[in-house]
Amino acid sequence: MTEYSRDDLLTMLRSADPAVRDEVAYPAMVHRIGSGADDDDLIALGDEMAQRLKDPEVQVRTFAALILAEAVERDMVTGRATTEAVLRWRDAFAAWYPAERDLRGWDDRLGWLHAVAHGADALAL
Repeated sequence: MTEYSRDDLLTMLRSADPAVRDEVAYPAMVHRIGSGADDDDLIALGDEMAQRLKDPEVQVRTFAALILAEAVERDMVTGRATTEAVLRWRDAFAAWYPAERDLRGWDDRLGWLHAVAHGADALAL
């Protein structure tokens, strides 16, 4: 498996190419977060994902919700994020989820988007 930096993965996570985003960036970020590789930067990561929930590109928003959920789940294990950070993330998610208008599951160019499902995954925490 090719090693990518965190910055590379975050850039790839924005990709309109579903192979790059879904098959490389997303699983690699989940692994990084779960392994603790981003524990020292967990707040910055969560804040960036919260910001991405406002992005004009739907794939950026929907995958930001998934990564934000991973950051919250990691914080539940480590306690690394401050209460204030987690509340910022919650507020950003709460503003995005009911306002999201692109509810397509599949797009021929972008692949799987799943705003509803990705948001539900985040809510499950």
